[in-house]
Amino acid sequence: MEKIVYYDYSAFAVLVILLLSIVLRKMTRGRRNRCFLLLVLVIMAAVIADVAAINYGKLGAGNVAGKYVAHTLYLFFHCLLPVVYFAYLITLTDTWHRVLKYPALWISYCIPMLAVTLLLIANPATGHIFYLDGQESYTRGKRFYILYVVSAIYVIIGLTYMLFYRRLFKRGKYLTLISVYPLMAVAVVIQFFFPYYIIELFANSIGVLLIFMMIQRPEDKIDTATGLSKLSAYVHDMRRMVEVEKPVK
Repeated sequence: MEKIVYYDYSAFAVLVILLLSIVLRKMTRGRRNRCFLLLVLVIMAAVIADVAAINYGKLGAGNVAGKYVAHTLYLFFHCLLPVVYFAYLITLTDTWHRVLKYPALWISYCIPMLAVTLLLIANPATGHIFYLDGQESYTRGKRFYILYVVSAIYVIIGLTYMLFYRRLFKRGKYLTLISVYPLMAVAVVIQFFFPYYIIELFANSIGVLLIFMMIQRPEDKIDTATGLSKLSAYVHDMRRMVEVEKPVK
């Protein structure tokens, strides 16, 4: 049975609409908007790489270099996703000053992703993550589980961080941000037991769509009638700065 790629196509359509909305609404300024844009682009890159990898597989034997490149890029961006999402959570909580205050903390945070990157670079020679079998078909290697472990580490870090800073968010927004993780987990489980249903990235695209509708809302900060910043947004930002003990410049 061939892999069903229509979920990837649907995910790509959702992400294209999101990108158009971001550009048309001029939501490209500010750290939060840029971080969200990066999140969307990472998922889109993973979708493109996944579609390329699946289509290379349908061609049968040959195209070895293309298969290795496509699968490697897909796995890289797939593992990068929870890293970027956590960076987005740090931006929402406005706590970069706390993270960057301790170099050992953020360096240790980057180590798992760096290890995955090095493993993927060396993979064509080692075959630890994946390899092409005698028929030149994609096959998972003995160390493939490392990718799941690394992703789980970043998910646990993200959930812990959100639990610690839950007071900074209203209930609806907090549940939206948290819901991304179980949504991803369910998709991973389904795809693990039914590998022909490629739904992980579709689930991710739905997750960022929910965030766009519930969190990335310029109307929460800008008065649509006057185009000026809302007083309520200013008060909220000041309360958050006090909560996270951010220095006021």
